[in-house]
Amino acid sequence: MVLIYGVPLGQDRPNLRNGVGRWKVYWVALSWAWGTAVWPVLGQGIDPALIGSIFGLNFLWVLILMIPFEIADMASDPKELKTWPMFWGWRPLKRAGMGAVFLWCVGMCLLSPVRLPVFVVTSIALIVVLRRTRPNQPRFWVDFWVEGLPVLPVLLWMLWDYVSLLFNPV
Repeated sequence: MVLIYGVPLGQDRPNLRNGVGRWKVYWVALSWAWGTAVWPVLGQGIDPALIGSIFGLNFLWVLILMIPFEIADMASDPKELKTWPMFWGWRPLKRAGMGAVFLWCVGMCLLSPVRLPVFVVTSIALIVVLRRTRPNQPRFWVDFWVEGLPVLPVLLWMLWDYVSLLFNPV
């Protein structure tokens, strides 16, 4: 699914990612959530409710990460594309994104309460990025933070596990 959204639909036709208008963000989120939550555990006998929860939270996470990209691209996107910031306005979109960060954080903390600090710090970082995002933002700023934010929880998770082992040896 992840590869499909980048493949051209035919000669002189856009790829699926660029050919579906404002539905692009949902396709990207669906593709990445499937690839990170469902695909790796197919046939493993893991509780479908758990997989569904992780899928939903990953879907929400990717949608949140798309907001700075969508806002930064607002000036260069064609009007007929009707992206999120064009449809709802960029300020309401940022507020909705911050609310979604809260939902994501609560959901992740419910799934893994032991890693609460990891999810809280990640959420704070994402809220800071959302608050600072503006139309016509320098591309390097958006790329650096939005591409780096998915790595932040992994690094924090590893650090948290290491520190936990220091204070609670097995």
